[in-house]
Amino acid sequence: MSNAARILAGLVAGLLLGTLGAWAGLQLGPALGVTAAIGGLWLDALRMTVVPLVFALVVTGIAAAAATASASAVTRRALILFALLLLFSAVTGAILGSALLGAWSPPPGALLALRTGLGASEVPQIPPVAEWLRSLVPTNVVSAAAEGAIVPLTLFALLFGLAAAAFQPSGPRRCSVFLPPSPIPC
Repeated sequence: MSNAARILAGLVAGLLLGTLGAWAGLQLGPALGVTAAIGGLWLDALRMTVVPLVFALVVTGIAAAAATASASAVTRRALILFALLLLFSAVTGAILGSALLGAWSPPPGALLALRTGLGASEVPQIPPVAEWLRSLVPTNVVSAAAEGAIVPLTLFALLFGLAAAAFQPSGPRRCSVFLPPSPIPC
C-alpha cells in the first residue's frame, strides 16, 4: 500500500471512528487527550519545517528570477506582465467581491444570530497604518521565524534574495578556505 493510500485510509478511519463514537455517546476524553497531543506535535513539526522552506524557496526563487531577468528582456517583460496581472486580479477581486456581497445580502436574522453567538468576545483594535507598516519589517529575523510571522519573514527573504542576486563575488571562486583556487567549479 502506498503512503498516500495509508494516509487516506487513516483519515477515513479516524473520521469514521470519531463519528461513530460521537453517535454512540462514548466517553472519548482520554483518547482525545492523546490524539490532541499527537496532533499538536505533528502541527509543530510541520511549522518547524515550513518556515525554513519558505525562506529558502523565496530567497532562491528571487535570486534565480533576478538573474534570469537581467539576462533576458523577454523574462523581464514576463515578470512585469505577471506583476501587472497580479495587481489587476487583486483590484478586480476587491471591486467584484464588494459588489457581489452588496448584491446578495445575508438573511435578516443572520446578523443578529452572529452577534448573539459572539457573546462577550472582544473585537481586536485595528492598528494604525504606520504601525502596521512597521510590523512588516522584522527587527529580529530569528524571532520572527520562531513566532511564525510569515509575512515579515517573506519580506526579509525577498530583500535578501534581491541582495544575493546583486552580489558579485570578487576574485577566484574556491571550494574551501583551506584549498587554493581551483579552475574546476565546485
